[in-house]
Amino acid sequence: MKKKLAGLLTFVMILSLFTLTSIAEPMQYSEKPTIGTESSDPNFTSGFQMKSTLTKDKSSDGQAVDSYTAAADSDHAEILMWKYSFYKRSSTSFYASATTYADEPADRIAHLIELLRWNGYYWESYSMDYDVGFDIDYFFSETDFNVEKGYYYMITVGHSLSDNGYNEYQHSNSDYLYAG
Repeated sequence: MKKKLAGLLTFVMILSLFTLTSIAEPMQYSEKPTIGTESSDPNFTSGFQMKSTLTKDKSSDGQAVDSYTAAADSDHAEILMWKYSFYKRSSTSFYASATTYADEPADRIAHLIELLRWNGYYWESYSMDYDVGFDIDYFFSETDFNVEKGYYYMITVGHSLSDNGYNEYQHSNSDYLYAG
């Protein structure tokens, strides 16, 4: 009786395994990325973001002007705006840049620019560049990446700021471009 029950349980477990395996969808290969957005320009993409805490002030003549100060007074700098550019120099070379603006000089502002390549299933890290500046309120960094033809590429940029014990991180993702 125990052997029959054990055999029946084994059969049910194997049948369950085959049923679950047939239900699970395997990753489907796709030459063109299925995650992200293709750039409307085949050679260039850029973007920027600003904090919603920016305020509009009036100048002495009553005109509205951007006030590049944080909405709340604090004892540390904060990121106000961050942006990136990504473009194709040739079929085997891409250029990437990152810019970060702070409301006042910060102890440190850094950029991590990571180049991602579509491998047919997902975006994988292909190359990266790290740059850091000290005691600044504006930081710009740029890099060139050598790539292989026949793939889609995009960048992701980490913008980080450290000041007086305060740490902030903002993130950008570009649209993708084809190296062909």
